Amino acid sequence: MKRGILFFILAVVIFLLLLFLFPKKKRDMEKFEFLGEEEKFDATLFFLDPEGRFVRVEKKLKGSEFVEDRIKECIYALKIPPEGLFSPLPKELEVKDVIFSDGIVYINFSEEVLKIPFGTRSELETIYGIVNSLSATFSEVKGVKFLVSSSEIETLGGHISLKEVIYPDLQIFEK
Repeated sequence: MKRGILFFILAVVIFLLLLFLFPKKKRDMEKFEFLGEEEKFDATLFFLDPEGRFVRVEKKLKGSEFVEDRIKECIYALKIPPEGLFSPLPKELEVKDVIFSDGIVYINFSEEVLKIPFGTRSELETIYGIVNSLSATFSEVKGVKFLVSSSEIETLGGHISLKEVIYPDLQIFEK
């Protein structure tokens, strides 16, 4: 019995020492403001004008306590363009999961995304519509990694390499 208590006290002391001597790196989520579901947040979304250039649009979107849910909300908001503009995302695009870690957003699409007929331009519009919108909305987002069914992919439509993280390019297709 005494051995068990001694072991427990020793474990607690070691844990506390490790906690104070080696503080954990702050998680990326801690940088984000926590929002309730009723609260809204400001999003900067990139839609296409009739000439095919990106146009910034400010929208208020439904808040969430979880960063990943807010990121998902941005992606789904990109599917609903304001009047006179066009969505850079195909209607069929479905997001399964979103993970945010160390400044990178990992977006896991359903396998149906690989069946969408992309041309080079539409593939660029989809990729940079997402990347630019997320980085403009969340200063903590440095890049995006695209996945399908939790696996890395080479490309969405056969034209643009997605082997690496994609970083924002706010000059592409913009006025």
